Parts: sequence; C-alpha cells; structure tokens
Amino acid sequence: MKSYVTYLQGLYDAMLSNIAELDPTLRRDCLRDSSRLLSLVEHRGLPYLMVDLPAMGKHFDKCLSIGHLTASGVAGFRPYSKRSTIPRLFKGMWLRVFDDVGVLRADADTACIRYLRQLLLGAKKVKVACSDSSTWEHVNEFFQVDREVRSPSLNWDEDELRIDDIHDLRIGDHDLLSPAPLFDPHCIDDQQRGPSPSLDQGFADVVQRTADIVSSTLGRFEPTEWRTKHGPGAVADGRHTNYKYDFPAWPAKLERVFPMSEFGFANYSHWVEWLASKSSRSSFRNHEPASKMIAVPKTLRGPRLIAAEPTSHQWCQQSIKDFLAGSLRHTPIRHSIHFRDQSYNQELARIASHTQSHATIDLSSASDRLSCWLVERIFRRNPSLVEALHASRTRWVVNTIDEHSPRYHVLRKFACMGSACTFPVQSYVFCILACASVLYSRRLPVTIKHLTRVSREVLVFGDDIIVPSDAWELLQGLLGHLGLKVNQSKTFGTGKFRESCGLDAY
Repeated sequence: MKSYVTYLQGLYDAMLSNIAELDPTLRRDCLRDSSRLLSLVEHRGLPYLMVDLPAMGKHFDKCLSIGHLTASGVAGFRPYSKRSTIPRLFKGMWLRVFDDVGVLRADADTACIRYLRQLLLGAKKVKVACSDSSTWEHVNEFFQVDREVRSPSLNWDEDELRIDDIHDLRIGDHDLLSPAPLFDPHCIDDQQRGPSPSLDQGFADVVQRTADIVSSTLGRFEPTEWRTKHGPGAVADGRHTNYKYDFPAWPAKLERVFPMSEFGFANYSHWVEWLASKSSRSSFRNHEPASKMIAVPKTLRGPRLIAAEPTSHQWCQQSIKDFLAGSLRHTPIRHSIHFRDQSYNQELARIASHTQSHATIDLSSASDRLSCWLVERIFRRNPSLVEALHASRTRWVVNTIDEHSPRYHVLRKFACMGSACTFPVQSYVFCILACASVLYSRRLPVTIKHLTRVSREVLVFGDDIIVPSDAWELLQGLLGHLGLKVNQSKTFGTGKFRESCGLDAY
C-alpha cells in the first residue's frame, strides 16, 4: 500500500504542476494544494485519494447540475471561511467555477472544471483490492436487496411455467394503483432527492399498452432460428477439459424449451453416440447447478458482484440475446437501443448539456432490482419469450465469498450480472418505461406511430437512460414504483451537466 501511496502522490504532484504550467495564475494555489494534499494523505492514507476525493467529485457533478456549491461533508473539504462554501483544498480552481457564496458563475471556467474533475476522480479506479470487510459488506447488501425484490405472479421457481395465466397480468396490479394525483408534492424530501409519485390507472395503462406493442412486434421466439454460443466470461460448472462443448449438466427446466438433442450436440448422430456411451454420461447431471458469486475488483470502496452462470444456461441464454438484438429492428423502439454502440448515448448527453433538452438517468444496482414480476408483465404478449427466459434462468446462487452470509440462496431477481439475458432484457424494459413516460407526459395515444416518433427522443444502453426533460420526473417516479432505484447522485435533469455511458459533459 505504501508503494501505491507514493505513486499516487507523485501523480497528483505532476497533475498540479501541469495545471500551474497551463495557467500560471494558479501556480501559488497549486503549490499550496500539493502541500495540503500531502498532509491529508499522510493522515488518512490511500482511501483519501481513492474514496474521499471521488466522493467529492460526485458531489461536484451534482453541484454543477443544481447551480450551487453546497456543503459536502467530505473530509478535507471544509470551507476556507465561515461566510463561504468554497473548500480550502483547490480553492483557486473552485473560485473560477463558483462565486464566494457558492453560486455557479455565468462565466464558469470550463478548464478549471476539467482540472477539478481530473484531480477529484483521477484515483477512483486504481487497481487496488478492497478490504475483506468491504467485500463482505457488499455480499450482505446483495442478499438484502434480493430479499426486497417483488415476488412474481407466475411460478418462476418451478420447472414448468404456467404460462396460461400470463395474459391476465398488468403493470397496474395490486398496490401500484392509487387514487392520488400522479405526483404528490409532499413526497419530495428535504434534500430534493427526487419525487415519489403516485401511479394512477391512466399511467399504468399507457405503460402496459406500450409494453404489449413492443413485445408483440418482436415476433415469436423460435430457439432453433437463433445462434447459441459460449460467452466470454467464466462459468459456474466449467470442466478442465479441452472440449468446451462437453456440457456437465442439462436441467429438465432447460430441456423443455432447449432440447439437449438439438442444442447440446452438433448433430443427432453425436447425441446418439453420447447416449450409447456410459463413460460419457457417468459424470453428467440433469439437475440445475447454481450460479457462482464472483467479486470483481471495482474500487477501493467495494467490488462488483457478478454471478458465473452454469455452462448450459449461458449457452442457451446467448440465443435469447441474439433474438432480442436481431428482432429489435421490427419494433417501434428500434431508434432507442443500440446494443453495441454507446456513442449514441454519449453524443446525446453532450448535446443535452448544451440544450438541456434531455435528462440522463442512472439506476443503482439495476440488475439486482429487476424483478420477474416486472419482466412477466413487460413481455406478457410474447409467451414464447417468457418461457425461454424462465427455462434459461438460474434460480440459485452459491456464495463462497462470505461465510457469514447464506451459502445457497434462491434468487428473487430476474437475473444476476453475468447472465447473457440481463443486459438486453433490462434495455428493453427501461426503454419501454421511458417511452411510455414520454407518451403520457404529452398526452399522446399509444399507437405504433406515436411510439416510433417518441422513441427517436429516447436512448437506453443497459441502465443508462436518456429521456426528454418533460418526462424525466415521471420516469423517476415510475421506476421507483416498480422496485427500481434511481441513483440521484448520477442523475442529471437540470443545469448543464450530463453523464451517460462514461461520457461526462458540461
């Protein structure tokens, strides 16, 4: 750790020296900042550079959005005077962006905005393993979030899905209905973290009709027409053999939609040979293996938790992914989703920072909060797809990371990060919700024509959502009602700051 601290101290000295060369009027401030930063790192260690500074960077982005620098509470950033909110650290640069009482300047120095963000966020993702306690905390949070996920209406935990009941399901079911107005002004908290709206029947109907149009225009899912393949990541039950198509398990649930004779072998002849060979089948299992929880390094604050899927599930999930990507062109939301190109989102975020025409919305733990309850309602007009999603979905996860958390857990979420279906399914779901919010805010009838038109103003890449400004509050409330959580610190609908798909625009 000492070598990392030394390296990062050198990095920050170099950055401050570079800023002083680019703007000599900041030279004295940069020398003072270098000394202060050294003192703070000596007292607080590596976490100051990798946790505290990035926390202030996130706060800075939000202050740019609201137009006022507020107290952050981050260590080392106390105001330089009692009458000011300007921090002592990097004071010279702060004063080029905000006035002495914290109001965003009309002529804010964009070069100083760039310097501040480089200094605050420069060490956020240095490849340093987080502590065991941080990992265990994230594992515990994973299970806690999953326990809060809404239970489905269909029998997703059984081998055979009772699909006949799916047409009776609606977004407006049960406690989502409320006779209250769409937004209750008393539901906005003191920190202005976003509204908590009441969803009315009209809005629920618009969302459901939008979902029905999109899911029906996808067409029927025929498994044999789409490509199966192995994914790039790890699998939960991989064997140490040279032949990666030797599947160690093929569950009965998977067999109902993806017969092993057709999807587990190159041809029927190989399948017959396998059936005749006792040695080949000696270690084969027909029960469903669990996915395996893996902690992937992310930041010093904690890892990203994903789940390695069973080999056979990952193999068949790829065909659903291929179907959702290939059938997108037939749907009215084809302009909103670009599965392999983030540049559309990035460019619209840049434009929105100039025009304020759109808001960028980010979700917290989006895949962990996406429920089977919501998936079955979004795709209710496409039962063949829902059956395939059910068949290839892994119901269990095994935890070998933290012995204080459950070892085996039955998942309530639709799928973990690691499933090939997670990204395309959540892209469709969030895009449908965004487009429905635009239709409802503009009082437009839910038709293919209008849906196609508004989809040109919406972009979704996974959980990165860009929506017109007249619908972003509606969408935030809808997401909250459906069990999803908007990350307010990374959601921007006011001011000139926007963020999407790794592009920060001001």
